[in-house]
Amino acid sequence: SIPVVNFNYKIEDIKDGRYKVRLDFKQKGESAFLMGVLFTIDFEEGYEYRKIMFGKRNMKFSLIFSNRPVSVSFDKENYILNR
Repeated sequence: SIPVVNFNYKIEDIKDGRYKVRLDFKQKGESAFLMGVLFTIDFEEGYEYRKIMFGKRNMKFSLIFSNRPVSVSFDKENYILNR
């Protein structure tokens, strides 16, 4: 069966003037699929793509940035959903 992926994020200020983005991915389905996940971090000026390999039911991690992120998009181009 095709997995359902839930994605959440939280942007936090760090005391040293940088920013932490906490990401939480969850796969639902009969088994966990190994897949490359592309997500976009939008900043006040510009954006950045990141790709991770995701093969667990639950995966949490954090990224640190010096520029202030304003949003994070998961699979913005529907790459996973179209394959």
